[in-house]
Amino acid sequence: MISVLACLTGTRHPDTWHSTNPAEQAEARAVCQACPARVACRTRILAAEAGLPALDRAGIHAGLDPEERAALDPTIPTAPVRQLKGCGTEAAQRRHQRKGETCDRCHVGTKAVAA
Repeated sequence: MISVLACLTGTRHPDTWHSTNPAEQAEARAVCQACPARVACRTRILAAEAGLPALDRAGIHAGLDPEERAALDPTIPTAPVRQLKGCGTEAAQRRHQRKGETCDRCHVGTKAVAA
């Protein structure tokens, strides 16, 4: 159990950790950096937010903003999933070949069997 939280025992308003004001965010980060429970707080918030994208996270926790916490989450893919457009067309087949991609719909990446 976390016994001493600087965010709860200080004189700052609790909304400081959920502010969109850059000065208040910097203030919240500074408080978190000096907090003796920062590592335990980070562990707790990462577990609570596991799998959530940055847009579904809020506030400064353990000195980290939502994007920084999402980047530390091993359950979130690091690269966005790219949707292939125009599959099944000759142009798409050429694009797949040029990029070395395999596409079942365009039959790219498989060798034709000679009849």
